[in-house]
Amino acid sequence: FYSNTIQGDLSLNLPSGVTTVYFSSIDVAGDLRLTNMPSSSSLSYLRFTASSTPTVTFSRSSGSFSSFSLYFSSFPLGVVLNFLSTVSSLQFSSNTICGNVSSSGTISSGSVQGNSVSFSSSALQAVFPSLPNTSFSSNNFNAQLCCNFASSTCSSMARFWLSYSTCTIPPCLTTDCCAAWSCTLPSRLPLGYSYSGSGCGSAFITYLYAASCSGLACASGYGGTPTVRCNNYNGIFVFSGCSASTSICGLPSPLPAGYSYSGSDCRGYIPAASCTGLSCASGYTGSASVSCSSNYGTFA
Repeated sequence: FYSNTIQGDLSLNLPSGVTTVYFSSIDVAGDLRLTNMPSSSSLSYLRFTASSTPTVTFSRSSGSFSSFSLYFSSFPLGVVLNFLSTVSSLQFSSNTICGNVSSSGTISSGSVQGNSVSFSSSALQAVFPSLPNTSFSSNNFNAQLCCNFASSTCSSMARFWLSYSTCTIPPCLTTDCCAAWSCTLPSRLPLGYSYSGSGCGSAFITYLYAASCSGLACASGYGGTPTVRCNNYNGIFVFSGCSASTSICGLPSPLPAGYSYSGSDCRGYIPAASCTGLSCASGYTGSASVSCSSNYGTFA
């Protein structure tokens, strides 16, 4: 039984006479129950994808398991293991477990080695209290383990974090491990936007979540509701929401005789009201101004 995806519970009653079971690379979105299993059984590379802790039950129609192996499997929300038949020798190794684990049944001996779990060594030993003379020294106890599972459910607009403060008591939630990316303001705001205050910090100095950036407004001649989003970790905010409320134009090149320009407020295509820094050239008098009669045209 290899490389299958089960969209719910899996209950499998093996026919009599089966002497070997190869059960590997299975995704199960519910509980697992295998009955009438052979004396020597091995399961590997199982992955439980349900939104609740699965119950996994193994049994034989008669007699005990001479050997039972469960390895290289992942349990994102813990697992309830039920052995309804005595296990003479258990191999529980190289599994990855986030959350609470419990076990019932009689296990005469075995090995619990190389597992990566999100709880303490003493708690893992308590899961298999009947294992005599078993070493638990090679297991990896990592309180942040849950975030490894949560990373697959972080949205594309969020960054995956290993949270050292909130993800210490399993089961850990996705919100403990997924946080918004942080960005900074550009050195120069895009046309149509203005910023006053300190709600977004300073460009390339302060890195914030988009939801924390305040003090933005649409510039003169623009309307709408300015928003920012952060598409990359430690990136630059991307602006949207402001659009020109009147026609926008650009300066001609060169400027007409009698006019001069200094500054940077007339760069690109902008409303006439936003174009400042114009003056009469030497030898000319008056009050310099511009008008825009056609969208994306040239200022008059």
